[in-house]
Amino acid sequence: MATKVSGRSIMKLREHYGNLVKRTQGIRAKTESTVEHMVQSAEVSASAFAFGAMQGKMGPVKVMGVPADLGAGVAMHLIGFAGLAGKASSHLHAFGDGALASFFFTLGRGVGMDWKTGAKPAVKGDLESADLDALTGRRDAA
Repeated sequence: MATKVSGRSIMKLREHYGNLVKRTQGIRAKTESTVEHMVQSAEVSASAFAFGAMQGKMGPVKVMGVPADLGAGVAMHLIGFAGLAGKASSHLHAFGDGALASFFFTLGRGVGMDWKTGAKPAVKGDLESADLDALTGRRDAA
């Protein structure tokens, strides 16, 4: 049994196919944008975590008198702006944002601790200005 296919049916099929392609392209663009944002958030968070863990283990780390997270954040942004990483420059910016977030969190925490103790806030970018035992209420075991 032969099936007849009219020109009108073929035109309708083409139209439906075109609409499906357009919808698929829109979904793909939205998904691509969402994944890019997720990757950026993961990079910023991972960088901030790494610098925070480093500070927790080693205390304030300075390179030539500059806090490591501040220096690394500025350096990564400069390299990214210079385009030295090519298409990966956006990743350098994300990791640089994480490093800067780590620095400014530490800076803000130090200022807040100084306020809490009534000390004159010293903007040092590290926790050296705060007496952590006094703030947390811990006493020596001895």
